Amino acid sequence: MTTDGWLARWDRQQEVYIRDRERRYDVMLAFLEELAPSEPVVLDLAAGPGSTAVRVLDRLPGARCLAVDVDPVLQRIGRDAYGDAGGRLTWIKADLRDPSWPAALGVGGVDAVISTTALHWLRPEELAPLYRTLHGLLAASRGPFLNGDHLPFPRHAPRIRAAAERVDQRRRDDAVGVGAEDWAAWWDALRADPGLAAEHAERAGLWPEGSRGHTSASLAFHQAALDAAGFAESAIVWQDLDERVLLALP
Repeated sequence: MTTDGWLARWDRQQEVYIRDRERRYDVMLAFLEELAPSEPVVLDLAAGPGSTAVRVLDRLPGARCLAVDVDPVLQRIGRDAYGDAGGRLTWIKADLRDPSWPAALGVGGVDAVISTTALHWLRPEELAPLYRTLHGLLAASRGPFLNGDHLPFPRHAPRIRAAAERVDQRRRDDAVGVGAEDWAAWWDALRADPGLAAEHAERAGLWPEGSRGHTSASLAFHQAALDAAGFAESAIVWQDLDERVLLALP
């Protein structure tokens, strides 16, 4: 299959988990338009195959994006599908868990940071220094940080949390029941593509089988970590169940 085909399947399987994915993007991009300069340098954090970055470039014709990720498979798919978008998209391989990752950006600061369905992979002790780094990157521009991600309901609301999980599971089951491909099925199919064998081998070295899982730090933790990092404000600006958009300003 071509990388364009894998990318289209990626977007469809993401919608199994985020029913109103395009609405979420619309809200995030509206705040980006409102709070960033007209020709911003936007950091797409843990960018995967670039689904967020290309939406930023489509919505803001004067924008440039730095797409940072460590996953060789997803970066290969994005690079092959989108290239450098006429010089507006730069692919950067860097591990956000490594404190030296900002050196790979080639810039001292950015006008905005955006991330979607990615930071739940990081542990709380990895998120806290990351937020300090982001505050530094945004200090000069005072631009926004927008995180659209799975932010669970608090454990002190167990019935609400459990009910939301059941609603979410029914939605996923309904989507798969009418033929949608879920995360596991997409990856299983992708691993069978011989054209990506080298990237899969590299990925397996980064995350041996069974070594990776969601950490899903709470919303309270995210906001406390942003406060401690020096961000002046943070608030939820969109929500569907526990899929939320968290906006923070330095």
